[in-house]
Amino acid sequence: MPLCKPNTAELMTERPAPASTSQPEEYVLGWELEELDRLAHQHQIWRRLSDAVFAELPVGRGWKVLDAGCGPGWVLQDLQAYVGDEGELWGVDLVPEMLQATEARGRAGNWNNLHLLQGDLAEVALPKAHFDFIWCRWVLSFLPDPGAVLQRLRACLKPGGVLAIQDYNHEGIGLFPESAAFQTMVKALRKRVKDSGGDLWIGARLGALLPQAGLQVHRYRSHVYSGSPGDPVWQWGQNFFLPWAKKMLLQGYVNPQEYQAFLEDWQQRRQQPGARFFSPIVITALGRKDA
Repeated sequence: MPLCKPNTAELMTERPAPASTSQPEEYVLGWELEELDRLAHQHQIWRRLSDAVFAELPVGRGWKVLDAGCGPGWVLQDLQAYVGDEGELWGVDLVPEMLQATEARGRAGNWNNLHLLQGDLAEVALPKAHFDFIWCRWVLSFLPDPGAVLQRLRACLKPGGVLAIQDYNHEGIGLFPESAAFQTMVKALRKRVKDSGGDLWIGARLGALLPQAGLQVHRYRSHVYSGSPGDPVWQWGQNFFLPWAKKMLLQGYVNPQEYQAFLEDWQQRRQQPGARFFSPIVITALGRKDA
């Protein structure tokens, strides 16, 4: 299951796809080993939302499915159970290390139906009118032109196919008892993503963006998780914000005093009975292509 380039006669080729040996564009959250570990834990926290989508459609045996921004392949592993060996699993990611992890997962699971492509979703060559279902989680919020990517993904769907998006409406995130130092770090995160061309409120815009891309809004739901110290949701927040805070310090988005204040507040809340971490609002939106 090497990184592959499918039959170019069937592909969207208005721009050339980057070769698999090219250097990836910047991935805002990094792609170190620690990030792979964080993504594994994150998937376990949020998996019930993706499982609900797959079961409700339902994703069928033999379907051709694409994970647009597949990371290390956790969602593809779940989808394999639905589509079976007679289906097709496709994954696209910007980062070679992520695709290598997905490829290893496929080898371990004896998937013989895995197709992996490295590149930017705005450019990578994908087959037209090929997929029954496309999944895209926490990708659009980091893209400078999500509307254009939605149009490209729509072109990849078969008539009647479904695109499912899970992404942020970045309100509601909080640490309680309230922490000004934590909110400083949240503002730094938002500014960092905005400076890279992203939009952490993209989920709130999907109700308009999906129809603009030629997709009927089939479902639109919002979700918020919370947890106390020791809970998986609290750990999810900690796994993200502690390394992120250090990056924000090194990149100049917070100063040493703000960084230290955040660490002290987080440690205090960890030891405080009744403390809670709240996730941002997460939107799950489904768009269907006309049959």
